[in-house]
Amino acid sequence: MQRSQDDIVRHTGIVESIGNGICKVRILQGAACQDCAAHNLCSGSGSKEKVVDVQIDEPRVKVGQTVVVEATLRQGLHAVSVCYVIPLILLVVSLAICISLFGEEVGALVSLAALSSYYFCIYLMREKIGRKFRFRISDTHL
Repeated sequence: MQRSQDDIVRHTGIVESIGNGICKVRILQGAACQDCAAHNLCSGSGSKEKVVDVQIDEPRVKVGQTVVVEATLRQGLHAVSVCYVIPLILLVVSLAICISLFGEEVGALVSLAALSSYYFCIYLMREKIGRKFRFRISDTHL
């Protein structure tokens, strides 16, 4: 299936290291992030640089080389839902239920415990979840 150009998110980065089939690429925040209406809400715009791991079969890149790293828009939306949407729903629902049953203090504590448990489960399943979010190097001729 051919992907539309709109379905792919691309970032330019510099290869920092290569080893064990993993290429670490430092992504520089570009002008596109500054022009985006949601750049203040996005954790990707929180700092100027991010380092991502890109799985490579053969080392066709060199340390210091500028490359284009890409992922699908669907992966990005899935990441946002796992990191922000689901926890928000969990927090609001658990807070509403516990406040109606036990009062504000207990409701707040239970909601925080539920949220902490959710993120701890995400941490424990980071390898499995990480397999769903794969970056790839699309252009090495920059």
